[in-house]
Amino acid sequence: MTTQKPNKVAKESPSPITADETRKMFQQVFHSQPTTVNGWDKCWEDGLTPWDLGSPTPVLVHLNDTGSLPKGRALVPGCGSGYDVVAIASAERHVVGVDLSDNAIKRATELSSRSPNAEHFTFLKTDFFTWCPTQLFDLIFDYTFFCAIEPGLRSQWARKIRDLLKPDGELITLMFPVDDHEGGPPYKVSVADYEEVLHPLGLQATYIAENELAVAPRMSKHIETELKVEFWFLGKISCFSYLPFNFLASRDERTREMEKIRIPSIAMIPSAAVDDN
Repeated sequence: MTTQKPNKVAKESPSPITADETRKMFQQVFHSQPTTVNGWDKCWEDGLTPWDLGSPTPVLVHLNDTGSLPKGRALVPGCGSGYDVVAIASAERHVVGVDLSDNAIKRATELSSRSPNAEHFTFLKTDFFTWCPTQLFDLIFDYTFFCAIEPGLRSQWARKIRDLLKPDGELITLMFPVDDHEGGPPYKVSVADYEEVLHPLGLQATYIAENELAVAPRMSKHIETELKVEFWFLGKISCFSYLPFNFLASRDERTREMEKIRIPSIAMIPSAAVDDN
């Protein structure tokens, strides 16, 4: 006589954590700390870094590969693990990554220690708002930094961006997140949020375009969405113009389009010289 083995009850797979749940977990840890610095450090220490893609930002890599980024000196504020810094550093472009978190800078330094282009980038543990480098920048790339700071600091962010850019410098921002959630970080952002703080300082949006290379998990309107890539130039223009050409166009093409719309306006007061690195 044979005995039939009882059927095993299949175990249900745990439901994946949603973006909203991840954000709430991060915010709980972040706000449990006494200071902002402690909050970021604690999240890095616990590995609670939902913003960390584990690789460079696709659209930035594309712009770099197609020669669309200005050469010279570049800055990535809130650089985190430093993927973007390493990705665009070259003999023609020295890139500086700054972050408030000591743990973030340690991770960036460790991950990039064997990079063949290591001589062309620098990581600094410093406060972006009080940092005074000796040289200005041709390019600033802001992805997950503007949305990470308290909204009350956005005007100060804009002034610092203005002060760190060369007269013909370029600011590229990737707008994220744009969903309608409350609180932060990350705090929701919109084109109007950038305009409100950059427009009075003379930074002109040369165009704002859909991000065709958005990171897959962030393309869904039901999660968190990367909607637009924004290119801003610092110059003697006190208005915004949104140019309708493809954001994958070269920088020369963007510059030519920008020249077409230059009109007389209030000249900017030159930025004051800054101190040592």
